[in-house]
Amino acid sequence: MKEAWRRGFRGLACIIAIAYDAQLAPVDARSLTLADSRTDGVKLWFELARAKSGRSAHGTVTRRTEALVRAYAATLPDDYLTTAPLFLTRRGAVYTKNSLGDD
Repeated sequence: MKEAWRRGFRGLACIIAIAYDAQLAPVDARSLTLADSRTDGVKLWFELARAKSGRSAHGTVTRRTEALVRAYAATLPDDYLTTAPLFLTRRGAVYTKNSLGDD
């Protein structure tokens, strides 16, 4: 994760950190949006709708991952859509199944 951040793969670093902390599948981590994020002023977490069970899932993250995600989100344009995938490649494209593995 640290090496990905240092090499400029900031979206990838966040995906790795969130997938590890929240025990999310890579597809779920790369599909997160700003609208999925929640905060109570102290802690950040993500809420995901589960298609199979119809129940929501909560993905909690550590303080370190929260700082990483906040630093990454601060680099996004002000007019970035809250429903758009949060994490992008270095070129600004949305991560796909293949591009995630390539990076």
